[in-house]
Amino acid sequence: MERMPETRTEAVEIFEKWIAQKPGLDPRNYFSEWSDQNGRRAYRQEQESIRKDRGKAIDALRTFEGLPYDAEVLRDAMRHAFSGRLQFNDAGELDYTTGQYWPTEYRSAAATVLEQYISDMRRKGIGIPADAVVPHGQTITVEQLRAISKGHGGHFFDAGSMRFFGSKVHGPVYTGADGWYFVTSEQREETARRGYTVRKMDKEGDISEPEGHEMGFQRYDTARDALKVAQVYATQSVRLAAAIKAEKE
Repeated sequence: MERMPETRTEAVEIFEKWIAQKPGLDPRNYFSEWSDQNGRRAYRQEQESIRKDRGKAIDALRTFEGLPYDAEVLRDAMRHAFSGRLQFNDAGELDYTTGQYWPTEYRSAAATVLEQYISDMRRKGIGIPADAVVPHGQTITVEQLRAISKGHGGHFFDAGSMRFFGSKVHGPVYTGADGWYFVTSEQREETARRGYTVRKMDKEGDISEPEGHEMGFQRYDTARDALKVAQVYATQSVRLAAAIKAEKE
């Protein structure tokens, strides 16, 4: 039975200690002779990747440190993030089940767990950054669209998700009265058709297809056609909101 940290301070100290561990890379796993340039290159690349994982984990820990502590949310994050391989043991220490190679995984696992906790808290409305709080009706860019989604705990624009679906976001973003309308395209395989989809995101970062357009996934063959439709939906929502307001007055 795992023992969860009782306080945020305790949790931070445990994760700091975990992240600070030396990876212990063994050069012999990459090359046996100094003349093996490919092996040496792979070794350096692995070192750089682990260094980046450290920065990512520390950044996530600093954000975690600024949030209220909820042991149940952390427990749930650990069950789902990184295949549940990073857990607290009965002594209250972090325990990791290695997937392939511990030195290349342990910091990445910590970063993923902490990021999941942050995301779960934001979905509860806790710790949402200021740049993600944007009222309906305000004009935004694609980058702001991403920030709003991420800031509310969404994963739609995560690099891994975008890569898996071969997704791209096509600007501009059209402003409606009830959210923002935009276009994505998806192509799972190089030989497959790239299709274009009209989407809507509200100020809470929830993304869906526009009402009445729910079966529109990859409906369009070009970004231009899909963007025209997105613009129409945004315009219609503004006109409808204006009509409802005028009727009430």
